[in-house]
Amino acid sequence: MFGKRTKQKKKPPPGNVEIVKGSAYGAFSRAFVEFVQKSSIAKELLDWSRDTFSPDEHYWATLNYNIHLRAPGGYKAKSDPTQWTARYVIWGKRGCQGIVVHGICILSTADLPTLYNRHELFANKFQLKVDPIAYQCLEEFLINKSQLNLPLNDAAYYRKMPFLLPS
Repeated sequence: MFGKRTKQKKKPPPGNVEIVKGSAYGAFSRAFVEFVQKSSIAKELLDWSRDTFSPDEHYWATLNYNIHLRAPGGYKAKSDPTQWTARYVIWGKRGCQGIVVHGICILSTADLPTLYNRHELFANKFQLKVDPIAYQCLEEFLINKSQLNLPLNDAAYYRKMPFLLPS
């Protein structure tokens, strides 16, 4: 790997890890977060990553992928962007009913029917200044489901994912 502003070859990453690319966003268990906070390799990898381009896109995935690190929830599979469940985002205008700012769709009320049927845990991006009603409708949808004790997501979908451990 090369540093951000130089063409000098970087030293190999610490802990004999293989660097893998993934999402900059994730949903992590408490055990994984504690591992990241306490593991010397996690800290060394973070320091090693500081001068790389977009370290957030490889840091989390690398800690999960390298099973010899024994990160809770780790798995030996390459990241599959078609199965990222942490965040729903529309890049560009295709499929966006709202407006596009810096290449990212600002979701609108017209996007809500699609959003209600998605499996991701978070949606990016809403802006109150652009469409406050969309945000309010989504908030009401979630409150109603919670008060009626309805599941927010389809649990069967998550159980089928290849990287989750059976419960």
